[in-house]
Amino acid sequence: MKDPCNEIDDLNFDSKSDLKKLLFRDKHTRIEGLFTEHFFFEQIIKGQFQEISSSWWFSMKDGSYHIIKLIVSINALTSFDIELLGHFAASNSNTFIIAFNEDEKKFYYLRFKKEYKNFLVDNFDRLKKLYPKNKIKAHRLPDNERSFGRINQAIDYLESVGALKKCAIERMFANCWLPDGFFWDIDFIVKHKTRFIAFEVKQKFPTRKGTWGLNIGLSKLFIYLNSIGIEVVHVILTKPLKDKTIPAIDLYTKDEYKRNAKWIATKVKSAFTDLNLSVAPQYTSIYGNSSLSFYHLQPEIFSEIKKVNSSTNTILSFLEKE
Repeated sequence: MKDPCNEIDDLNFDSKSDLKKLLFRDKHTRIEGLFTEHFFFEQIIKGQFQEISSSWWFSMKDGSYHIIKLIVSINALTSFDIELLGHFAASNSNTFIIAFNEDEKKFYYLRFKKEYKNFLVDNFDRLKKLYPKNKIKAHRLPDNERSFGRINQAIDYLESVGALKKCAIERMFANCWLPDGFFWDIDFIVKHKTRFIAFEVKQKFPTRKGTWGLNIGLSKLFIYLNSIGIEVVHVILTKPLKDKTIPAIDLYTKDEYKRNAKWIATKVKSAFTDLNLSVAPQYTSIYGNSSLSFYHLQPEIFSEIKKVNSSTNTILSFLEKE
């Protein structure tokens, strides 16, 4: 299969088949992760909060975080996005907007400054700079190490909730524009009363010790967000059966499995960094080629938010608990 990173100019971003090419570049577990994020939105936060933002990316450069709001079009920027950009810029000068221009098939960026109180699209168009496309592409697994059936299953779900184009463009940016995979993304940030709350969502099995693993890099990001006034909730969609041969989406959409699946959550505390470390297998990393250190989170610090096949959702009462 040809690398779509080399054929960007020929892609039609209104064509499902072309969007699929971009998502086929990743391993199936990564695209199933996109399903998890949007399944979380549909099951947990949709209708619970008036202000919701997504696609916040973070990288560590020269000892400090760079914060990116990635959007598929500058016209998609909301007033809540701008409020969050202002909050981040007030504590970190390395805050950026990166927006895709579909007509030109290029990404542009702008460093967001805290004094941009009344930011408009015109400001971006006037001040934007071209984001360079790196010559080095992200690692790509051989075709025989990806399940195209599972990717197609996730693609169909993303299309059903209106997220296919957004996800394809974001993965294109990660794989075709960035020189490496050393970015973390926070799935959603909401405003609850006067509080900013970030949600990071994973689907997983417990470890052999019966704990829940948390990547050390992600843990450090969580603590950083806490330090600048963003509360963080780590959410896990538990896998009801430990069988890697079963497509992840089947575990949450087929009756024989989903009745035993549930959403659990914990509020991030600085004490996470005092926990014991272990090293995860390479296949669990985003590109399947690196070993990651992780903390062991004890099951008792998590609360059940919702069973997958239940209509009862306790996310708001969970947020109110100390």
